[in-house]
Amino acid sequence: MTTSPRPPRRILIVGAGLAGASAAAGLRKQGFDGDVTLFGRESHAHYELPSRDRTDRPGPGRVVDDAGDT
Repeated sequence: MTTSPRPPRRILIVGAGLAGASAAAGLRKQGFDGDVTLFGRESHAHYELPSRDRTDRPGPGRVVDDAGDT
């Protein structure tokens, strides 16, 4: 009789930047409820840039200054 392997209860993610944080968030979104540890040597906390998809771009004739004001 063959048994399937048990899912892991602990996951170590090497890299605590945006990619590591996104991987951890993805695990939670998929229902993983075990321990997740981020290990990294980043000197600053990760940050997320705003989305740059087409809906965020100004249309023709629209000017956006550095502060995001139109």
